[in-house]
Amino acid sequence: MAAGAEARASGVQTVLIGGGDGTISSLAPFFSGSGVDVGLLPLGTGNALAFDLGIPSDIRGACDVIAARAIREIDLGRIDDAYFVNHVAVGASTLVSRSLCPHAKRWVGKLAYLSAALRAYLRIKPFYAQLALDDEVIEIKTIQIVLGNGRHHAGPFLLTPNASLESGQLVAYVLETTDRRRLIELVRRLRRGDHTEMADVHPYTFHEGHLRTARSVRVSVDGEVTRRTPIEFSVVPKGLRILAPESRAV
Repeated sequence: MAAGAEARASGVQTVLIGGGDGTISSLAPFFSGSGVDVGLLPLGTGNALAFDLGIPSDIRGACDVIAARAIREIDLGRIDDAYFVNHVAVGASTLVSRSLCPHAKRWVGKLAYLSAALRAYLRIKPFYAQLALDDEVIEIKTIQIVLGNGRHHAGPFLLTPNASLESGQLVAYVLETTDRRRLIELVRRLRRGDHTEMADVHPYTFHEGHLRTARSVRVSVDGEVTRRTPIEFSVVPKGLRILAPESRAV
């Protein structure tokens, strides 16, 4: 992260970041609230933030967006002492992230996720969780909790219908079940965006909260497995200035 510190210290007004959501969230501490404009070159695998912002996946198109100099101030998520731009996951999604082979991710892209998802499905175990969201406390047994700042996660999958990068709020969904077969239905519904209509999927909108689990479980942050429960989280409204097309419905 030396490059981020050096760019911030240099006093530049615009920085270009090439990478995916994990790269951006790791550099966010250097530029949040700094007045620096961030141009995004979507060189990651999922690139959910770029997708949400309408930034083209090809480099020429992304450079055209940067050259247009249109600014959007988007929210950031905060988790403990770090940031996230897209989502935080506990359960099945975290196992997928842990099962990804870095070399396969680099060379075959999204196909690597299919193999990782199968391995995760065979290994997932339910866990007890206490989820505090603003003034509400939820105690459940679950196999999947996802909370997010953006609209999509793991590529094209919608977090919740009302998710937005500019709402000043975070969103979450919880799959309240011990039956891993329900993950198959969840994934099918995620592709259509109507997963919150499932009886055992509960959506939430909130500003801050914490997650505690009966046994410590791993947590993925923007696709990178970097910590374990318990965690605390909150929204940082207008936390980052991004060079992106004007807001659009997605």
